[in-house]
Amino acid sequence: MRDTIYDYVDFRGDLLSYQFSYNELDYLVFSILSYIDFNDVVGIEPITINEAYQRLTQLEDYPQRRQKGFLRCYKIFDKMAYSPRYKDIKLAHYQNDINENKEAIQFAAITLILQDGTLFISYSGTDETLIGWRENFDLLYKKTIPSHKKAIE
Repeated sequence: MRDTIYDYVDFRGDLLSYQFSYNELDYLVFSILSYIDFNDVVGIEPITINEAYQRLTQLEDYPQRRQKGFLRCYKIFDKMAYSPRYKDIKLAHYQNDINENKEAIQFAAITLILQDGTLFISYSGTDETLIGWRENFDLLYKKTIPSHKKAIE
C-alpha cells in the first residue's frame, strides 16, 4: 500500500459505516466531491453517489468535464460510485457559481447526506484559473469576499 487517498478508498471501501465509522480520511474523500462538475446532475432532490455517477457519465459532455476538471477528483469519484462504503451516500443541493464580473466569485458546494442522516457540506477552494487567482488576492486585503457570503447562504 502506498498510503494515498486512492489506497484508502480501496482499503476501506468495502466496509459500511456501521462496520468502520467515518473518520478524517472519509471526510477528505467527501471534500473531493465539491470539485466534480455536477451541473445538470445533482439538484435539490437527493440522489445516491452511484446514481449521480451513472447520470454524469451518460452526459454527452462528460469527457470534456472530466478533462477540464481535477482528474484526481474524478478518479476518486469513479471508485466511490461502486464502493459499498460510499455508493449509497446521497448528494443534494449542488451549487457552482463562477462570476468574473465586478466582484470575483468562484464558489462550489455540495451536500452529502450520510446513512445516519448526518449532513456533510463540501466546499471547493480556488483553483489555478484567473478568477481563482483574483479571489485569492482579494482574500489578502478583504475581510469577506462574495464566496464567504454565498457559503453562509
